Amino acid sequence: MVKANRAKNSLSFLVDENGNEQTLNREKGNIASTYFENLFMSSYPANLHLVLDGFCQRVSEEMNKT
Repeated sequence: MVKANRAKNSLSFLVDENGNEQTLNREKGNIASTYFENLFMSSYPANLHLVLDGFCQRVSEEMNKT
């Protein structure tokens, strides 16, 4: 049962930035790592207010200054 679930939940390939399917775990790890690095390193995320809309502010401007 565990082996069947692992096989069902695994990714057989990921597509790299060149459009090539990568099947090796090493390459799939590199693709995932690069994706998340790019996702969280944006210097100017577009429409950030849309993402944060609905969240309550917990840190005040005064708190940010210290």
